[in-house]
Formats: sequence, structure tokens, C-alpha cells
Amino acid sequence: MTADVYHADQVRITPKSYSLEPVKLPPGAALTGRLFDGPPALVKAEAAAATYRMKVEKNVRVALRDGVHLAVDVYLPDAPGEKFPCLLAWGMWGKDNQETVLWLKQYPQPYYDSPWWDGGLEGGDIEYFVSRGYVYVIPDPRGEGESEGDPPRSLVDLHRPDDIYDVIEWAARQPWSTGKVGMVGPSSYSFSQFIVAPNAPPHLAALFPIGSFYPPADPFTGMIDAALYGIFHGGHIHDSTHPVRQWGRPLSFDALPKEELARRMKEMLEHPDIRYHAKFRSSLVYPREPVMVDYLLSAFHPEPIPDGLDRVTVPFYVGVPAPGGGGGRIYWVGYEAYNKLRSKAKKFLDFIPGEFARPVVEFQYETLRWHDHFLKGVDNGITDEPPVKLFVGGVNKWKFETEWPPAATRYTRLYLHPGKQLYPLPESHARPDTLHQPMLLKDPTVYALAYTSPRYERATQIIGPAALHLEATIDQDDVNWLAQVVDVAPDGTQQLMTEGWLRAGFRALDERASKPEAPVHLRQAPVPVPVGERVRYAINLMPTSWIVPAGHAVRLLLRTQDDLFGRLAVAGVYFLPRMVDVSADVHFGPDSYLVLATQPEAPAL
Repeated sequence: MTADVYHADQVRITPKSYSLEPVKLPPGAALTGRLFDGPPALVKAEAAAATYRMKVEKNVRVALRDGVHLAVDVYLPDAPGEKFPCLLAWGMWGKDNQETVLWLKQYPQPYYDSPWWDGGLEGGDIEYFVSRGYVYVIPDPRGEGESEGDPPRSLVDLHRPDDIYDVIEWAARQPWSTGKVGMVGPSSYSFSQFIVAPNAPPHLAALFPIGSFYPPADPFTGMIDAALYGIFHGGHIHDSTHPVRQWGRPLSFDALPKEELARRMKEMLEHPDIRYHAKFRSSLVYPREPVMVDYLLSAFHPEPIPDGLDRVTVPFYVGVPAPGGGGGRIYWVGYEAYNKLRSKAKKFLDFIPGEFARPVVEFQYETLRWHDHFLKGVDNGITDEPPVKLFVGGVNKWKFETEWPPAATRYTRLYLHPGKQLYPLPESHARPDTLHQPMLLKDPTVYALAYTSPRYERATQIIGPAALHLEATIDQDDVNWLAQVVDVAPDGTQQLMTEGWLRAGFRALDERASKPEAPVHLRQAPVPVPVGERVRYAINLMPTSWIVPAGHAVRLLLRTQDDLFGRLAVAGVYFLPRMVDVSADVHFGPDSYLVLATQPEAPAL
């Protein structure tokens, strides 16, 4: 088979039409086995209306346990003498920048399909919550803005659990406080929630990390993500540059022995993937950004990182975007986290692909209901709902499930066949397909092998984990595998269902934790691929929630690098490409197949 030229923009990421307007259901309504036009909500008591005017106290000084003082903005209902619960939005993007939501929320910019999306505007809709009886607290982490402290050296320095703990307990002691504190927000603002949760302070009553970002719990793939560089330097879509006053010294410069640091630095600077990528090479030669230096130096020497999620007991609402674009690449953790949590009260929300609009003003109603229940004691119905709420791609509807993945899931296999086909039974006697990818600087054309199923005769639910298994031969000692699964309409339109990736040197599996539908790779030094030998790979794909309509097909697109001319790549979202020519033979047979989570008959539309 001759590989096809791959163009990233031929695969649509975001759905054309969908609703985020809640569908409010009365007690006794049927909740499961139904599709809803918007996110469903069982409403026993309606949320409070906007009642209070808002006032703000800027740059309040909060003393931490080590004597460092943080600058904190406090937004309060203008009601002297009354007490209110508190919502803490702790993130790294500058408290003063978050106040722009007060005038920008009337123009929310959707991810990917907008002219002006700034990912740092994620502190939440302050006025929405204050007007409904909450105090909203937004600090600058130590070393940022008006806050004291040494220059940060890592993401953890910007989300220090002890600092978050101290601010929560400070808020609980204030004269305006009822003593109950919740937390809100996506991405950085969710990192703070995940990192404080294993040792939660006494007055932390509930968490809602709506766009879950927590690298210690992410599935490991070994890929080097250029989006992280862009996020810190204003090179991701229209992100602002990071507001830290000054960065400190990379942690690895002190953690590694001098000889080992020199060896690793030499290893990276001589590696073709870095040597021929001037931006990344520059970040090592001139180590101004410690997060990126440490990230790159650990790229070939990853180590296990404890996530602590099995110690979390505080009420926890996990949110995660469906696969697609930059958001999907960093928010995978939500699917993994939900089942690890020990919280008796926990929920899971899977929403539209990609990212939230900016500033973040979506799902306020759901966030309000969650915190009304746990911070105000309102019996509003949110804990009586089934715990899993899903956006279902393909039909762009919503549904409830009682668990993740759904109980009725059965895992089906579609085997790669010659002639660009996917079928339920393997083909063992055909010659392999060859995928040749030239080095980017010689030829930026991206090639892919495409395999398509027969058209589905009836609407089919695919909800749950997914994986791609390959048997392949390559002519180098490493390769980047990138896979997309797309829904193909009768007119040829391709809509992303899920995607995944694996750096071949990190193919080693944790055999005890892995399943065919959910492989788990070990965080350890890479093992070179034996050149010219058949090797099996298990590639984790992001879980998906989809209904393939009747008459549509499923297609697998397999490639070894991103399309650097695609809209997302131009905006800084791509994986670092291999900077050598690579040829791969993909073999057919029982070890080359796609695993999808198929459900019983789809609900009626």
C-alpha cells in the first residue's frame, strides 16, 4: 500500500453544533438510556439567583507558615456582617489578569475556531459566583506578581500544596467566612486542586477541577510535547506570556551530580531531534526557563511520580475535554483519576473536544450546584444523579452513565487489512504496508497509512477506553507513532473520535496494570528498537464517547509525525518530530488491531 499525504486540517476537531445549555430534569424523570440536547441536570432545588453586588479587596496580604506573604484578591458580596462560603481559584496565570473576565465574558472565544483565545484566562466567572453568595479568592503564587518568595523553579513551586493549604485555612478564619472552602478552575487551576487533595486541609469542603491537568497521573507515552514550550512563552494560540517576575535555576542542575548533568546535556544537544530544532536547542543552551530545561533533560530518563489520588477523600468532581487538539493532549488524566479517587462523593464530566472557551465562563451552573450542595448544604439533586455525564460525539448529545467505563462495555477489535481496510477478523498472509517519512527539513510532507471499516448498518455506541496494537518493523532505533481514529461521513468528512501516541523506545508495558484496551507504559529509560526486527507496540488512545451514525465508517490514520503546516501546529501544538528519515513496515495479522469499547444498541435520537 502506498501511504497517503496527510493534512491535519482535513480532520475536524470541534463539532459543528452542540448545546451547553443545561437540560433541567425534575425528580422522578428517566435519567439513563436517554440522550439530551444539553448537559442534563436533576434539579430538586433551583440554584440561587444573582442577588448581591460585588466589592473587591485588592492585594490582601496572607502570611504563610514560613513567613512569606502572598498577595490575594478577595471578591465579596457587598453585605456587611453576613458570612459566606469561599471559592479559591489558585493558578499560575496572574490574579490581575483574571479580572478581565468581568468585561470579556460577553465575548468568550472558543478554542481552535476563534481569532483571540488566551489560555491563561481560566480563573472563572468571578461575578457569577459572588452575586450568588460566595467569596471568590484569587492569589498570586509565591514569586509572582506582588507576592513574596524566591523565584519559582518548577510547576510545583507555582502550586505548592502547603501554600494552598495555608490560604484555604486563612480563608476559613476570615470574618466573612462560614468556614467552608471549595476550589474551581481548569488546567493550572485544576493542578492546584489535584496537588492539595491527597492531604486536604480541614476546611476544604469540595473540589471541581473542570479541566483536569495533573501530569503525575497522566498516561505515559514518552512523547515530547512542543505545546508546553508555547504555553510558557506565549506561543500557544494567543496565550499571554507567563507572568512570573523571574525564573529560578532548573531543579535538575542541583538534583543531578555534575557529571551526570553534563552527560545528559550532551546527550540532548547531540540528539538529532533537538540538534535540528533550534527553538528547543536554544532552551538548553540558554537555560532561562527551568520548567522546559527539566522537562527536556528528563525526556530520555523519566521516573515514576506518585500521584496520591488513592488518598483523596474530599468530594471531587472531575472534568475532562473529549479528545481533540491541545486540550486533549494535556487533560487525559481526568479519565484515569476518576476511578482512583476514594471520595465517596465524586462525579465525572466528559465535555466537548479541545478546550473551554476563554475566558472560562462555561459550566458555571454545574459548578454552582456542586458547591451549593457541599458548601451551603443545599439538597439540589446533584448527588442523586448518575455520577457520569458524557458529551456524545457523532450526534452531539449528552447522556448519563452509572460508571466509567459503562458497565455494558464490550471490547471489539478491528484488524488492519491490506487495501486500506479494517475488519473484525485478522489477515495473516499479506505483505506489509510501508510508511516512509522523510526528515522534516528535507521534505515537510507528512504521510499516513489509512484503514477504513465498512459502513455501519446501524448507529453504534463507542464509549470507553481505546487502544491501537501494531506489529511493525522500522529502519531506525526509535520512531514516534501517532494515531487518530475518525468518524467518516458518507460525504467523506472526517471528525476526530480519539487519538493517541507513543514513542517507540518507551514501548515497555506494565504487564500487571495493562489491559488490551488500556495499555500502561513504564516510566523508565527508553529501550532502542531492534532495527529490522518485528516489534509489537501497544498505543494508548484517549477514551472516547461517540455514536457512529448509520452509514458512517471508522477510519484509522497512522503516521510518525505531526503536520507542521496544520492550524494547531502553526499555533504551537505539535509533538517534537524525529529529525531522521524513517521507514516502517506495518504487518498484518493477529497483532495489528484497533480496540474500541462498543456498547449495546444506541439510544434513540
